[in-house]
Amino acid sequence: MIRLSLMLLLMINAAPASARNLSFLACPQLHDTSPNCWTAIYEGETYFIGAQRGPNDSYLPQMKHQVLVEGVVTDEPRICGGLVMKPLRVSVMPELDLSCDGPVLSGEGLTPPVLPARRPLASRPRDVVDGIGSFMRSEPPSPPYGVREFRIEFDYGTDILVDQMQKRVVEILIYATVSEARRISITGYSATSLLSNGTLLAEAEGLGEQRARKIGAILSNLGLTEPKIELAWVEAEEAPNGIDDAQRRRVTVVVTPAGE
Repeated sequence: MIRLSLMLLLMINAAPASARNLSFLACPQLHDTSPNCWTAIYEGETYFIGAQRGPNDSYLPQMKHQVLVEGVVTDEPRICGGLVMKPLRVSVMPELDLSCDGPVLSGEGLTPPVLPARRPLASRPRDVVDGIGSFMRSEPPSPPYGVREFRIEFDYGTDILVDQMQKRVVEILIYATVSEARRISITGYSATSLLSNGTLLAEAEGLGEQRARKIGAILSNLGLTEPKIELAWVEAEEAPNGIDDAQRRRVTVVVTPAGE
C-alpha cells in the first residue's frame, strides 16, 4: 500500500502543473521580431499564438479581428514572451473589431519562434494517379483496400481548408481512385465551443451542410464522378466541453471500395 501510494505521488508530481485546456477570445498582438511573433493576453497572462506549424495548423491571426484560441497550455519554454499551447488552434473571427487594431509592438527582449524546415519536393515527382492531377506526389496506398474514414477539420465559423486539410482531400482522392471506390459518404458537422469563462460560442446554423457540400464539390471537380457521393450533415449534435470542441468542427468522409 505504501509503495502504491508513493507511485501515485510520483505520477502526480511528474505531470506538468501548467498543462490545462484553455479556450478564449482575444485581440491578437503582433511583435516586431524575425519571424514575427503573435501573442494574445487572457486573464493577465500572455500566450504565444503565431508562427507554429503542425498537422492541424490554422491561418495566422489578423488585425482588426478577434481570434478564438483553443489549446492545451504546456510547461515548455516561453516563445515571444508567451506560454506555449500544444495542440493549438487559432480561428480568426469573421466580425470586424476595431478595438483589435493595435500597433506593431516592439520585439526587444523576446525569443522569437524557430520555424521547422519545410521538406523539399522530390527532384523527380511522379503522378500517383494518371489523369487526375500532377499535384499528387506521394506513393499510393497498397492493397488490400477496406472501408476507410477520413477526417477534415475546420477553424471556427468557416468552411475554408487550411493547408494540411487540403492535403487530406488529396489523400481521399488518391484512396478513392486506387481502391476503385463505389461509394463516398460525406457528413458535415458544425459545433459549439465552451470558452474557459463559461461562454458558449455557437457556429452559424447551416455550416455543417455548407462544409459537406463544399467537400463533395471539391472531390467531384477533381475528377471523382464515378463513385456515388452521399451527402449528410449534423448541426452541433454534441454538447461542448471546452476540451475537444475544435475537433468537432469537421467533415467525415467514408470511402467504400469496390467489393465492400
